Amino acid sequence: MLLLYETFWGYALLRVVDDAILVDNVHALATHFQSAEAANEAVLESIKMSLMSPALRGFLLAHCQVVGETLGVGDPDLGDRISSDLPIPCLHNIAVHELLRGVRSQSSALVGDPPRMARDRALSHRLARQAMGIGLEPDMMDAFIRTTVGLYDALVKELNTYTMRLREWYGPHFPELSSIVQPQIPYVKSVLLMGDKLNAANLDFSEFLSLDDELSLKAAAVHSHAPPFSQLEMLLIQNFCRDVVLPLHTTTTALLDSLNDHMQAFAPNLTALVGVPIAPRLIYLGGGLSKLSKMPASTLETLGANEATPRDGLIYRSPLVDLAPEPYKRKFSRTLAAKCALAIRIDVFGAGQDNAMGLQYRDLHLQTRLDRLRQAYNRRYLGLPA
Repeated sequence: MLLLYETFWGYALLRVVDDAILVDNVHALATHFQSAEAANEAVLESIKMSLMSPALRGFLLAHCQVVGETLGVGDPDLGDRISSDLPIPCLHNIAVHELLRGVRSQSSALVGDPPRMARDRALSHRLARQAMGIGLEPDMMDAFIRTTVGLYDALVKELNTYTMRLREWYGPHFPELSSIVQPQIPYVKSVLLMGDKLNAANLDFSEFLSLDDELSLKAAAVHSHAPPFSQLEMLLIQNFCRDVVLPLHTTTTALLDSLNDHMQAFAPNLTALVGVPIAPRLIYLGGGLSKLSKMPASTLETLGANEATPRDGLIYRSPLVDLAPEPYKRKFSRTLAAKCALAIRIDVFGAGQDNAMGLQYRDLHLQTRLDRLRQAYNRRYLGLPA
């Protein structure tokens, strides 16, 4: 007999090794679950654990393939629905109840536990949604995603402003640093660690700079003829880096991680194709995921475009399009927009909440299309054989 065990993070399917214990004294079943070893060896063996099953129906069809085998369930109404929809006879009695009680007592050994970090994050998100009055309804999640994207864009704009002002402030003391360290956060960390450029020779920048950049920075600091700053002004610059810019960067990164977690649950297939923050920005500009699902691919392609490039929207700036050869970027962007339109419809109207189709589109269909465009580029522009 099979046994269906439900957890808050998926379904587990187990098989009763010795059916004879079901006809003996059912109240003595607890003796088989006194230890993890006894539960594994004498009573149950795990057949399949589904972390993110698209639906219980698909899970049972995929793993209950033995004809005539009975499925033990804890809910009699659920058993009736399974028996009426699928050719799987279900059983609910006191013996099944005692078996499930034993499985719960040894669940860690029999079916395993989810990673602690993922479990804690899922629980914290659920508690936060309840505290904020945000459920899993699409309209409410649309509003949450749009609000979060707006906040993220505002923080990124503010961070860019602060780092630009820092370059203008620190530049007269060490102008060569801007050309050597171009990314924002490594520049801020370099200024915070170094302070006066004369200290650079004795410091280690390997935590956030490559070896070449570190050597170039130290050489430029020795040969730079820019005037020094006073000790008070240098202290103000370092306090600005430590107390304003870096905490803002930490907040922005944490907000992006939270947005990614919500998008994996709300629109997993779209996120698998274009990633974060492009996927939530599409929802933000489209007015919600449901409205986005009604748009054709040609409209999706132009969302987020400006007047200078009216055909190049957010999808054109996705990481996948960057992999395409330059003359074929727009052609590949149209292909990606078509797949995004399908992925959005799957997220809205699909039965499950997994990213299987999005990963299939990305790793199989789009990768094949990308390889063909590269071959065409090599043949037409480089004169290489296909």
